[in-house]
Amino acid sequence: MRLLRKALAHTARPGLKGLVSCVIERESPTNVSATEIEHTASLLEERIHGMPAHLSIGMLGLTSLFELSALVKGKRASKLDTNERREWMKTWREAPLGPARDFILFYDKMSAFAFHSLREHQ
Repeated sequence: MRLLRKALAHTARPGLKGLVSCVIERESPTNVSATEIEHTASLLEERIHGMPAHLSIGMLGLTSLFELSALVKGKRASKLDTNERREWMKTWREAPLGPARDFILFYDKMSAFAFHSLREHQ
């Protein structure tokens, strides 16, 4: 189980950071630094790893799937430009599959929460 989680985390990390950056750039009326994006992504990743194994593996698996599914557009999701990544998120948000929509909703809510929590503590 540990090996699976580690492998998924490695694949998911760039996608997680890309998802977080899209959400917090939308959330913040001011410019967001690369450090803020990194700290927010790290905090959210810690929270995902803190979930029970079946949930964290599921979230990391969906994040990896999001990251790799963008290959149909020619690049991993983390390599898409911000607007393309937002469009890819929109595609998932409007998917007929509930888990895809819920996955994006998780990142929308939790990335914003983590970002604002970090800003509040500064």
